[in-house]
Amino acid sequence: MKKEKLIFVLPEYDVNASTHFKYTVELAEALAEKMELFLFVEDAKSPLEGIKVQHAYGQKFRFLPLVFLERFFVVLLWRIRGCRKIYIHYAYLSGLIGALVMRLTRGKSFYWHCEQRAMFEVKFQFTKKALHHKLLQDWPFRLLIRVVHVLVTCTEVMREYYPRHFSVSPKKISVIYNWVNVAELQRRVQKPCVSLKKKYEINPHDKIILFVHWLSPRKGSRRLPEIMEAILSKRKDVTFLIVGGGPDESTLRTWVREKGWDNKIKLTSEVPNDEIPEYFSVGTIFIVPSENEEFGRVNIEAMAMGLPIVATKTLASQALFSEKQKVYWSEPGDIASFANNIERLLDNPHEIKVLKEEGFKQVRKYDKLPNVENFLALFHQSE
Repeated sequence: MKKEKLIFVLPEYDVNASTHFKYTVELAEALAEKMELFLFVEDAKSPLEGIKVQHAYGQKFRFLPLVFLERFFVVLLWRIRGCRKIYIHYAYLSGLIGALVMRLTRGKSFYWHCEQRAMFEVKFQFTKKALHHKLLQDWPFRLLIRVVHVLVTCTEVMREYYPRHFSVSPKKISVIYNWVNVAELQRRVQKPCVSLKKKYEINPHDKIILFVHWLSPRKGSRRLPEIMEAILSKRKDVTFLIVGGGPDESTLRTWVREKGWDNKIKLTSEVPNDEIPEYFSVGTIFIVPSENEEFGRVNIEAMAMGLPIVATKTLASQALFSEKQKVYWSEPGDIASFANNIERLLDNPHEIKVLKEEGFKQVRKYDKLPNVENFLALFHQSE
């Protein structure tokens, strides 16, 4: 029996990337065990031979008109070779091309998106900046989610978001969770990476408050100084480990240096995604002070590795956290409440243990195997 064929479009492949695309590559490899997979990578920074799929193609051109033609003809060629379905992860242009080809040839298109896109739209104005944004981002996205056959998103909360903000029919939206390999992460947490503490000169007796995310306003990085000052002004038994890069990194480093807290606040810059579990393995409490968050895979990574989470109330925490875990969330910007939640946990080892077990229970539905099976079921059922 021949395997069903699927075109899979990935925006980027970089083995050293800090982004979540590592998991998307793993999804492609898992699907390739059950289907014949044709992988198109828009920006291949690493050799594609390392990806375990039957067919892989890296985009060659960078000039926009040629980019469009290259993607169109590659997708069309693969459609002619028998690929009746295409799955696109986030990419707007490839999403439009894939949806167009499948509409014209009676195939089916699936587009993954999990972002509060409405907050990034700009008001229409006859200015170069506004028109550029509308033409290249706002209007293409609105067109894409209408012409694609199935919009795939990450939580039930986000399934409600798109009809409310973009008038998308709920019938065309499917929910498949982001996932982690729970067994693999729990295996790695059994052996805490002691060398990390030596590398960053962390007091071996300190409790580590861990932040792992992009350092940008949306992810709460501009709240970090207030949070850290609220804790460090009272306690000497903690170190903050800030993992990630981003536009706020330089400002944050300057603030740490001016405060003289280099020995209590350690910034790592970007870390390859494969190394992230090492940082979770030494953490005591994981903090997520985001202003906005749709899912945040770091949340389920923290749960899988046994860290209690102190977070702000976002679409992500509403969707992912149990009632026990929600006891330790606060409104975005409420620094006093956020810092108080950290202190409550630091002084309560029993509660840390309770939240650790709660996280283990909660993360089960975000495990790799059931969600790969959900993807397969989605493709097989959409005949």
